[in-house]
Amino acid sequence: MRMPGVVRWPGRVPAGRKSDALVHMVDVFPTLLSASGGTPGPEIDGRNMLEVFQGRAPAPDRTLFWEWRAEGAQWHAAMRGDLKLIELNGARVLYNVARDPGERRNVFAEYPEPYKQLQAELAAWLSTARK
Repeated sequence: MRMPGVVRWPGRVPAGRKSDALVHMVDVFPTLLSASGGTPGPEIDGRNMLEVFQGRAPAPDRTLFWEWRAEGAQWHAAMRGDLKLIELNGARVLYNVARDPGERRNVFAEYPEPYKQLQAELAAWLSTARK
């Protein structure tokens, strides 16, 4: 879920700049649309990240969500900042991906309030995603 990305646009995006901004695949379309002079409508889920890439705006403070199915398992994830909640067939774990990039240590006891918040946000997202 964490993949490096490269943005190159000479004269528009500074070269050599590093960012740890969370970018979701749904951000690609509104960003490219903005770069071409368009404006995404309200029905588009992603965010325009062009100003973030240009260093003119901070990354949006938001929770990102994923859902996928494989080999009979149903996975869900919610990520805000460095914390990522993963739910697999009802079992939940919380990782601090900055301190534990290999996602080996469940830290839900260290972050009880963010854990509850991510659970609530994930449940709310799933309720709308299935309609």
